[in-house]
This record gives sequence, structure tokens and C-alpha cells, in this order.
Amino acid sequence: MKGMLKFIEHVAGDLTTEMEMKSQKGEEFELKDVFGKFSIDALASSAFGVNAESFTNENSKFVKYAAAVFKQSKLDMVFYLLKFVPGVPQLLSWLQLNTYKPTETKFFRDIIL
Repeated sequence: MKGMLKFIEHVAGDLTTEMEMKSQKGEEFELKDVFGKFSIDALASSAFGVNAESFTNENSKFVKYAAAVFKQSKLDMVFYLLKFVPGVPQLLSWLQLNTYKPTETKFFRDIIL
């Protein structure tokens, strides 16, 4: 936890800068969006050791893939429910079907490895 403090402090500085810029411009903003960026940057820097750049880059790959992981489609829900049917998990494994968002999973695996 102590080692992560420097990363959190850096991201907190980005948060402060973002809020100062928005207040100087006099524009309204959603705290949920700003603190969401803070959370994703803090997680990215602490857990993965990368700068997600969510405050500075609207097209950040890390933010894009993180959002995609948590987005649920109807097909995702069908696969999730099918896993409770006896024998289906083994069938999916035997057919080598990955139901855990393979593109996003590969992105985060490549960051770690």
C-alpha cells in the first residue's frame, strides 16, 4: 500500500488540475465522470504500472478496453446463464470457445506480461 501512494498522489494531481481547468472555464461537469477518470487512472497506475491518460487522452486504449470489459450485451448474459446448465461449461471448454471477451482479456494480459 505504501508503494502505491506515489502513484495515487500523481493521479490526485491530475484530478486537481482537471477540476481547476473546468472551474476556470466556468463549465459544468459531472463529478461521476471526473472521479471515474481518477479511479481508472489510480487502478491503472497502481495495479498495472501504466498511465491510462484518461484525463488527457479521450481515446485512451486502457479506458476503452476497461469500459468494454464491464459492458454487458444480451449475448454475454446468455453465455453467463448457460454456464449454469450442467455440461455446458465442459462443452464450451472442449470446443475452445472463450466467453470472457477475448480481445479485452488479451489486451490486459499483454500489459501484465
